[in-house]
Amino acid sequence: MSVDWTKPIQTRDGKPARLLGVLRGLEHLGEVCAHVVAVQNNGEYMTSRYATGSESRFSEQAGDIINVPPPPRKFVRWVNLYEDDTTFFHDTRKGANIAGAGRIGCRRVELAEGFDDETV
Repeated sequence: MSVDWTKPIQTRDGKPARLLGVLRGLEHLGEVCAHVVAVQNNGEYMTSRYATGSESRFSEQAGDIINVPPPPRKFVRWVNLYEDDTTFFHDTRKGANIAGAGRIGCRRVELAEGFDDETV
């Protein structure tokens, strides 16, 4: 997958990066153009060149440039708590109240995308 150079970038391992410029006329090196990128590492910036249409300098590595992924989507669930240590998740407070016969408590929890109800 190619990098969209108009959007924020980072390395595959999460180091901040920024586009410094584009070099053109590199046909003799087998590249139409290259992007010059500064990557922050331990408070210092190092520069690297990345060929157009490539997110990687070589093969998939920690230092590859990728677009910054969007933050995980967050959502709210309501959890009914029962004396026998069972819990049940509900999409709304109203749904938790309707199903809440015998509960000893109800808690609002905020979860991130990728959360699996089975791991609770």
